Amino acid sequence: MGRRSRALHFHDLIRMRMISLLRSRGISFKAIRESEQFVQDLTGSRNPFATEDLWHSDSDIFLNFRERIISTAERQGQYAMDLLVPYLNRVDHYPGLTFDGDGLANLWRPHHSVALNPHIGFGAPCVEHTRIQTEVLWSLHNAGESLESLAEVYDIALDKVKAAIEWEHRLANAT
Repeated sequence: MGRRSRALHFHDLIRMRMISLLRSRGISFKAIRESEQFVQDLTGSRNPFATEDLWHSDSDIFLNFRERIISTAERQGQYAMDLLVPYLNRVDHYPGLTFDGDGLANLWRPHHSVALNPHIGFGAPCVEHTRIQTEVLWSLHNAGESLESLAEVYDIALDKVKAAIEWEHRLANAT
């Protein structure tokens, strides 16, 4: 199996997930584009949808800006009154996604013993707590290496090698 090209950065993946979730909840692509552009201009953030605090109504997107909830699509920059917040729908992120102190996505654990960290391997999936990319283990296993030998060579637990192979298998079958 040939090497796959990873053209997306960690935050791009999170951004795409948020756009997909917003679309699935009936938010128009136009509103999403306008909202993203507005927040990029307002904050200078390249990835405003890779944040922890993101809500939506039937037609608008809201996020936390300077400790206040603001409308980003329909009423670009208008503060939401506090009494409105309980009626907004929180956009749920990937299970296993964590955020830094500024509310920006900083780690995703999509599968047992697999982690994506934007500071390790450019955000490529790695065996958790290592810099061993799951794709490397997958490629070696497909070339004939046994799971046991991979665990021994890389000095990691066999269950972590199995988890890495399972993760890559899921990715291969998703395309």
